[in-house]
Amino acid sequence: MSTHQPLSDWIVSVDGSTGARVGVINNGRERVDARTLLRFEQDWVRTVVSTETANARRCEALGLRNPVSGELFVELDDYGLPLEIDRDGLAAVTAVEAAWPTPPPELAESPALQALSPEIRYFLLHRLAAEGTPDPGWFHLLPWDMVERTAAALINLLGTGGAEESIALRHWFTPAITGVTGPLEQLRIGLAEGTSELTRVGATGICEGLLHAEVDRIPDAVRERLATLARRLGDLNPFLRHAAEVAASGLDHTLGGTAFRVDLASDFTLAAAGEDQRTQTEQLRDGTPLTIDTVMTAGRRLVITVEFTVASSPERERLLEDYPVAVLPIEIRSTRETRTFWIPMESRRNWVSGTLQMPFPADRFQIYADHPPIGAFELARVHPDALADSLAGANSTGIECWTRLAEISSLEHTVAAALRRREQDRSA
Repeated sequence: MSTHQPLSDWIVSVDGSTGARVGVINNGRERVDARTLLRFEQDWVRTVVSTETANARRCEALGLRNPVSGELFVELDDYGLPLEIDRDGLAAVTAVEAAWPTPPPELAESPALQALSPEIRYFLLHRLAAEGTPDPGWFHLLPWDMVERTAAALINLLGTGGAEESIALRHWFTPAITGVTGPLEQLRIGLAEGTSELTRVGATGICEGLLHAEVDRIPDAVRERLATLARRLGDLNPFLRHAAEVAASGLDHTLGGTAFRVDLASDFTLAAAGEDQRTQTEQLRDGTPLTIDTVMTAGRRLVITVEFTVASSPERERLLEDYPVAVLPIEIRSTRETRTFWIPMESRRNWVSGTLQMPFPADRFQIYADHPPIGAFELARVHPDALADSLAGANSTGIECWTRLAEISSLEHTVAAALRRREQDRSA
């Protein structure tokens, strides 16, 4: 395999003397990743190509040259424009590729790499993450100042209601983190437009995404800003407080968040095989409104009860408007598989709660309960078949909640479809 291959998905052939395009993107195969084209299994060398960009402006761009045939290609961005680069930047990219796919961490500190355009930095880290195991410091090359500024603006909007700063984060951070920058933009738009559901979805997505972030890939200053934002979201929304605190503690390495995990003890597994009716009860609390109770019986039944304490107040009324039916995802993890269940919650006087019952999923398993509650919008992305076990484990109140959620959604919504399948199975 060639040492130097396209970083971008798109390339175009250019005239070696004029830099003018003499072909079309990927030779007409725009949906194919240029890096996988057979021609790049040969030996190519990096070069700077003088070519034209928009409005006939001359620029120097990232290119590849075949030393035997003289073929010359320019790499393009997502808009089909040349990826501009200078000689120092080219030398830095060439050095990284020469050590591919395990370039030493010290190369990431090169000022020339840090000066590359956000597009080239993204392509470089995207390829490196896919093909190697780079040191976390490599991901600090991404344009994190954009994330920090966005988080700072959101903190202000959530507090004093300061001026909105619109920054298009695009997909540039996906080599390092996923499920965070999209929700950041959702939250910004929701706050700017006063759209409560989009605000809720964005805030939930931020907390969920940060729970799973590989925090060492995020620079310290950005981690601290994101932790502040997560805690602010938790302060404003009791349903998000637990997830927000766990996520924030992971980001800034404080002791505030307590991850909710329950392991089935092996001695209880043995007791459950006997004739007695002993139970093992675990309660998870961390000072946030969320409490998780698990009961494991000798009859090999697992009962999980979730409860959010939300006292009667105007804040509670606003919260229940945003969540007509709140649903808490939990995971059951064993050595064989990880399964997700969803528990809908009924509103009570000073709390909302829900229950799930099921047979023991395995001899040994772990309950993971750090996800934030979600609503109909997020559930629409779940396949109806995936809800079958959650419906089977719901009590009568839970089924009423599922039915209410279906009634406020479309006929094609996941929940409505899952309930129809449940009725069909029961009548079969």
